Amino acid sequence: MNNNYYMQQAINMAKLGLGNVGDNPTVGCIIVANKQIIGRGFTQKDGRHAEVMALLMAKKVAPNSIKNATIYVTLEPCAHFGRTPPCAEAIVKAQIAKVHIAVIDPDPRVSGQGIHILTEAGISVETGLLEQQAKQVLLGFLSRIQTQKPYVMLKLAMSQDGYIVRADGTSKWITSPQSRKYTHLLRAQHDAILIGIETALADDPTLNCRLIGLENRSPTRVILDSKLRIKVNSNLVDTANDIPTIIFTCVQADSLHEVKIKALEANNIQIQYVKKQDEHIDLNQVLITLAKLGINRLMVEGGAKVASSFVKLNLIDELNLFFAPEIIGKNGKPAIEMGIEKLLNNKCFVKVTEKRVDVDRFEQWQRPSGNNII
Repeated sequence: MNNNYYMQQAINMAKLGLGNVGDNPTVGCIIVANKQIIGRGFTQKDGRHAEVMALLMAKKVAPNSIKNATIYVTLEPCAHFGRTPPCAEAIVKAQIAKVHIAVIDPDPRVSGQGIHILTEAGISVETGLLEQQAKQVLLGFLSRIQTQKPYVMLKLAMSQDGYIVRADGTSKWITSPQSRKYTHLLRAQHDAILIGIETALADDPTLNCRLIGLENRSPTRVILDSKLRIKVNSNLVDTANDIPTIIFTCVQADSLHEVKIKALEANNIQIQYVKKQDEHIDLNQVLITLAKLGINRLMVEGGAKVASSFVKLNLIDELNLFFAPEIIGKNGKPAIEMGIEKLLNNKCFVKVTEKRVDVDRFEQWQRPSGNNII
C-alpha cells in the first residue's frame, strides 16, 4: 500500500461525518504502523476530532506500535483549545514519527500553527497529498471560513425536459422511489435544508431524513417566510422540538405578529429577522447568518421561485440534478425560471458525476475548480 492509498482511506473516513459535525470541519484520520492500519477516526458529532478517535483506536488495537507510526489526516491538526485540546499536541504526545496532511487549515486559529507544533517536536510533516480530493469533502467548512457563507447545493428533481409540474398541475413522484431515497441521503450529508414558504404551505413537508439508521441525521430546517405566513399547526412547527428549525422573516416583532411569534418560539422555532432586497428576503444575509450559526453545508430543496432566486444571485456552488424519463412539455412548470438547459449551457458549472439511479439520471455539477475555495 502506498501513501495515496492511506490518504484515500482517511478521505473516506471524513465522508462519514458529512452533515453531522456541527461547525467543525469533517476530517478523516488513519494511523499506519508496519504497513498496517492500526487506527481510524473521523470527526464526531460531540466535537471529538478525527485524530483523537484514531489514536483511541490505535491504543486498543496496537498500543506498542503507535510510537514512530505514520498519520494520514485530511486537514491540518488543530493548534488551539476549543471544545477539545489541540490535536497537534496529542500527536506529539503519542510520539508519532510522520504526519501526512492533505489540506492546510485556512482557519486563522490553526493555519500553519498545527504544522509548527509538529515540526518543532521533530515530527516529519508533508502536505498536499490528495489535496483536491480532500477539499471536496471539506468544501462546506472551507466556504464558511473563506467566504463567510455555507457551501450551497441546489437539488432539483424534474422531468427529462426540465419541468417539475405537469400541465394538469400535478407534480408528485416525477422521479423514482430510489431517487427519493438518494435525496434523503443527501439530506443526511448536509447541515441544513432550505425551502420557501410557498413549498411549506403547499406540501406541508417534514424535511427530515427517513432512511433506516439515519433518522437522527435530519438537517436543520430553514424556511424563507418574509411575511410570516407559516401555519402554527404545520408539520415543520410540530416537529421543531425534535429537529432544529429556523424561520427567516422580514416582519418585525410588533403587536400584529406578537401572538404568532410567541407560539412559534414556544415550539422551539428560531426566528431570524432579515432585511429585504428588491422586495424579497436578502439571501446574502440569510447565508451569512447561517454561517455564523455554524452551518457548513446548505441544501436548497424546495420551490422553483427560491431555486431561481439563488441562481440569479449566483449563490449556488453545486447542482444535484435528478432527471426522470418522463417528458412533460412546455405546458408544465419549469424547475427554474431560466430553464435548466440554459443554466447548464452558460458554463458556470462543470459536470463532475453522472450515473443512473433506477430509471432516473443523476448529474452532479460544480463551479469550476478555479474558484476561491477549491
